[in-house]
Amino acid sequence: MAAAVAVALGAGYGIAVVSWTQETTAHGRARRLGRTDRHLLPLAYAGFLPPTVLVTLSARLPDSVMLAAVAVAVVALVCLVLVTVGGRGDRGTAAEFSDLART
Repeated sequence: MAAAVAVALGAGYGIAVVSWTQETTAHGRARRLGRTDRHLLPLAYAGFLPPTVLVTLSARLPDSVMLAAVAVAVVALVCLVLVTVGGRGDRGTAAEFSDLART
């Protein structure tokens, strides 16, 4: 069963990498394809890591512990994304804040 799931996941990741690469090539600028692929491929191949870690840990940990660990990891990732995206806004300068405090 695990081997069949591994084959299905591997095929899915492979198809995703190929289609992502084709879309990048079709819509990207010729001068920037190397830079885009430099960022694309590590992200794509990082997708192979979580299933490998989960299969390795499944022999040593009960399913409930693994499920809780995955849930915590997902929440942590969502928080990281929210903090990163939220940190890009224009918050003003210290002088602007001190002017607001005086009024």
